[in-house]
Amino acid sequence: MQSYSNASNSAHLNRQRLQLEQLWQVPERPVAKRLKQLGNWLLAVFAPTGDLTIQQTETGWIVRENGQMYRFSSEEAVRIWLEQRYYAH
Repeated sequence: MQSYSNASNSAHLNRQRLQLEQLWQVPERPVAKRLKQLGNWLLAVFAPTGDLTIQQTETGWIVRENGQMYRFSSEEAVRIWLEQRYYAH
């Protein structure tokens, strides 16, 4: 009789677990998806990642940081700018 009670209890717990899993798997609604996209956009605009890229072109150097673009005519000018930025922060 004890083993029947344990099997019955186990089956009951499995049913409850499945019900809880189904409750957590709510499909994403269009409004929620739009709000998530808006939130990601706001974060990208107002909390930039701080990524810094340096690109050499035919006419000089381009440095991009936090949505800003800076142009330099020489590698030395880029190095000076980087050092000033480093020591300023």
